Amino acid sequence: DEKGSPSIAADRTAVKPAPAKSKTTKKSKEKALKIPKTEALKTPPEPTADLSAGETAIKAPMPGMIVSYNVAVNDKIKKDDLLCVLEAMKMNNNITSSQDGTVKSIPLKAGDPVNKDDVLIVIA
Repeated sequence: DEKGSPSIAADRTAVKPAPAKSKTTKKSKEKALKIPKTEALKTPPEPTADLSAGETAIKAPMPGMIVSYNVAVNDKIKKDDLLCVLEAMKMNNNITSSQDGTVKSIPLKAGDPVNKDDVLIVIA
């Protein structure tokens, strides 16, 4: 029925081709963004404690801030004693002793920020 329905040809409209994208290669993108070639990212050196034979460093398991220390230098401690509290991601984390011994040094103080693996306490 040609009078009641439009023809298929009449429904077609001319479609303009999309504008051609400029050909960009990886090298041209680097030039445009001026990305310098650099060495691997260098991390700042972490504070370390000089350990003698028989000494063990208790290290921060994650970045955070020291809330409090529950021991002092020369205190005798036992395995699983609470040594300090570390705040990380708005949560307090108890840092406990992994062995019996004596606290030899505490290189930081309450309120100090720490990175992962920073030495919190040295035990002998």
